[in-house]
Amino acid sequence: MRKIFTIVFFTVFSLCMLTACQVLRKPLMGPDYSPLREELSEYISTQGGRIGIYFCDLSSGVSFGINEHEPFAAASSIKAPIVLYLFQQVADGKISLDEKMAYQPETDYSGGAGAI
Repeated sequence: MRKIFTIVFFTVFSLCMLTACQVLRKPLMGPDYSPLREELSEYISTQGGRIGIYFCDLSSGVSFGINEHEPFAAASSIKAPIVLYLFQQVADGKISLDEKMAYQPETDYSGGAGAI
């Protein structure tokens, strides 16, 4: 009985350790994006104005930012999700890009953009 317990214990322990090693290994083995960050920082320093970037590798979870905590005026950034929604409607066959639409200021206008 003791021998069976020992075998089961070490089997379960080994499986747990293997799983833990696989889970922990992924974030530690992410790509090194420091050359990209340095290149972007150098480029940004030669440009006028304020520039902020946030980069995230969705596969590895590695991320970095440049001026990522600075507030920026949203300006026309609202257009990006609207265009994505428009193309999703086209892909779903609900509308056509050839369809003409009229702008209705009473319902289509939204003032202000806020900050991001």
